[in-house]
Amino acid sequence: MLNFIPAPELLLSPVGRAVDGACVNDLEFRRTRLPGTCDILIVGAGLAAMTAATHLWHAGRRDIVIVDPHDRLAARFLRRVDAIQQSVLRSPYEHHPGADGLADCEMVDFARFNWRRLTARERAEVRMAQAGQRSVVPLDVFRGFCSRVARIHDLAAAAVQAEVTQLCSVGDGFLVTTTAGQTKASHVIAAVSEEAVRAPDGWDVPDGGPVRYWDQPGALQDSEHVAVVGSGLTAAHLIRHHLGHGRCVSWVQRGRERFQCSDVEASYFRPEGRARFLAMDREGRQALIRRQRTPSVMFEFAPGLREAEADGRLTAYRDTGRLHVDVTSDGSARIRGEGSPPVTASLAVLALGTRPAALPRLQLPSGERVEVGDLRIDDRSLRAAPMGSLYVSGVLATGALGPAARNIDGHRVAAQMICADLEATA
Repeated sequence: MLNFIPAPELLLSPVGRAVDGACVNDLEFRRTRLPGTCDILIVGAGLAAMTAATHLWHAGRRDIVIVDPHDRLAARFLRRVDAIQQSVLRSPYEHHPGADGLADCEMVDFARFNWRRLTARERAEVRMAQAGQRSVVPLDVFRGFCSRVARIHDLAAAAVQAEVTQLCSVGDGFLVTTTAGQTKASHVIAAVSEEAVRAPDGWDVPDGGPVRYWDQPGALQDSEHVAVVGSGLTAAHLIRHHLGHGRCVSWVQRGRERFQCSDVEASYFRPEGRARFLAMDREGRQALIRRQRTPSVMFEFAPGLREAEADGRLTAYRDTGRLHVDVTSDGSARIRGEGSPPVTASLAVLALGTRPAALPRLQLPSGERVEVGDLRIDDRSLRAAPMGSLYVSGVLATGALGPAARNIDGHRVAAQMICADLEATA
């Protein structure tokens, strides 16, 4: 059997280049206050929210307000990749925020527009994308494309920095309470992004100590011996960074690494895969989602990680079972597993995955509170009963769209479904 491993050089894209046709300021929120009323309010300002807002713009729904506690569009995602100095995306060129087939420039076209700024290797990946093959996208191109999408659809002018604290369903819409005041919205789209999973109860993770989360300052700091806890792509980026700076690294995993192109089986990005998912009962869907959420790493990392392990720069502790992390009396980080010896390091970085960011409190007209887990998401419209015209996108739509809902291409499918239902019920 022949196994193809893509070249690790694909991970070496430069970071921080200016790109033509976009400006990072295009992502900065420009609305300073909430209006008294609006047609559609979007909770969240990440990639799912940007994609929903773009589709709504093309559908003629321009009375939109985006509310997020950050100060710019896609802030959580971009800060996340910056925190680990990620230089390329796992998602290919055809997966991008914004709208497909609606007279918008697509991301591969945007990359061609910036042809003179690309390396020879990056240009080869653009040609691969044009040929319909898997391709690796430089983060600079993706960041620039996000800025362009925001500018041509005027998304930043719709965005307010505030936290939504309560959604109260009323007869003809929602009363939305935020830290910047209240507004009345006819429809709400919950498009919250994902946040880093924190340590279980009992782990000793002091602020500023030798144990850090991957999205905290200090996760990339110089240290004699670094331990990275986690099995996914974030862990691989952290390991690659520390190895590149000549540090000794231990890789601690409850299970063991898996290498694959995407974090979700490719069939679930296609209509036939979603149809297969919809044919399952609730228990079957949940079991499949759990399997698909198993961490994995891009193939491009495999040669470098294996070489580092072979020459002793990287020590991998696999199948450790349940872990416990604490700080020793001399200020070192200590990681203990059920199936491996303790690992002591001067810095331990926790890459434990992501989970949906918190939704605001949900309240029915009767005053009854509704928990997120009680929402019934319609498979065809993504309406969340019993909350009237509340729609979900992104990770919250996983139960209806399948495991690809968390990915950029899934955001596009969700936006199309929501727009179609809004048009049908107008």
